[in-house]
Amino acid sequence: MTTYYVNDTIGNDANAGTDQANPKKTIGSAVTAASSDDDVVEITDEATYDDESQIVVAANNITLTHTASALGRPIIDASGLGSTEIISLAPNSSTNR
Repeated sequence: MTTYYVNDTIGNDANAGTDQANPKKTIGSAVTAASSDDDVVEITDEATYDDESQIVVAANNITLTHTASALGRPIIDASGLGSTEIISLAPNSSTNR
């Protein structure tokens, strides 16, 4: 199990994302890196993620979580993508969302 960190403010998708000091910038990049069962994608800031394309979860049991405060949770805004579903599951993966 590996944890991939995401932070829109200080992140860079070229980073490995496996430590909080060098996180990924986008959720999609972190989810793509999380290719093993039981990996975790942890969002560490309170940003609005409105530059995400469709996020495809390919491995089983990937957990998407956040450590932002209860007053300012991160927001995934897919309103400009022309789709009602920003996160989709690849075939043969878990159906939990």
